[in-house]
Amino acid sequence: MIRKAYLVAVLIVLSAIVTIVVWGASGVEANGTNIPETTVVATTKDTNEKPLELKETTEPETELTTEALTETTDVADESTAETTEPVTEPVIPTEPKKNYTDDDLFYLAAAVCREAGGESEEIQLLVANVVINRVNSSIYPDTIYGVLTDYRQYGMMWKYGVSFPSWADQDTIDHCYDVARRILEGERVCPDNVLFQAEFEQGSGIYKQFDGFYFCYYG
Repeated sequence: MIRKAYLVAVLIVLSAIVTIVVWGASGVEANGTNIPETTVVATTKDTNEKPLELKETTEPETELTTEALTETTDVADESTAETTEPVTEPVIPTEPKKNYTDDDLFYLAAAVCREAGGESEEIQLLVANVVINRVNSSIYPDTIYGVLTDYRQYGMMWKYGVSFPSWADQDTIDHCYDVARRILEGERVCPDNVLFQAEFEQGSGIYKQFDGFYFCYYG
């Protein structure tokens, strides 16, 4: 009887041990299947999602950076273009170069005053123009003084030289200077071959005639 009871107790203990072992194995198996799966999933998730996140955040930054660089380059190009544009300096007007001397101006103004000091400006300009035509011709002296002091050509200037008449006031003298300056600086009122100015007709024909004045062609 005692032996039978002992065997039953042993069987109960063994059964308990087996149960414990089985439950322990189940727990280990459960732990072995869940933990690695969790770890693998987490690791896979982490390793897969992080590059995606980096890609999503990196690409826009690269695009923005490229655009910013492009804009910066454009601005730099525009700035360079602006700074390299040629600077136009203001043109300072200069007085035309004189091709006559102060003596030339004095002689011509004096001749205008002696020949036509009290006449109209048109006649005075013609007188001055004829003098210059003679200077430029090949049959008269090549200077204003030489033309005016040529023998018996302009009153008594050939004998007494060139000077303003004593009767001329300052306004008349100033006006004769203006007329002489205009002709010396290039103004012309008659053709180049009008070489005669006198109180009568001569040469090959009359260019213009006024009371007491004939301006005539040569040749």
